Amino acid sequence: MKITLKKVKVYDELSEETICYTAEVHVDGKKVATVRNSGQGGSTDVYYAEGFHSEDAQRLEEYAKENPVVYNFNGHVCEFRGVDIIADKLLDEWLEKKLKRSRK
Repeated sequence: MKITLKKVKVYDELSEETICYTAEVHVDGKKVATVRNSGQGGSTDVYYAEGFHSEDAQRLEEYAKENPVVYNFNGHVCEFRGVDIIADKLLDEWLEKKLKRSRK
């Protein structure tokens, strides 16, 4: 399963405690959801394109449950699960690529 973010928009001026952004979540090239974080410290909201009970949404949810995102906080390893966590991790990677391109 290939999960990607498309149409990413980051709103720096609205970011307070977390990054304020919106994006589309695509699975194997098909739009499955839209994600949004208001930048005020809460989690990222997930809105499924064809409803939560669609086959694509269920596949994505199952994938998120079975494939945790792992972070290392000063030697303390934590696992997080959820489509919102995957989206946030993909956003981190997107921002890192954007930063590398701007440094060239």
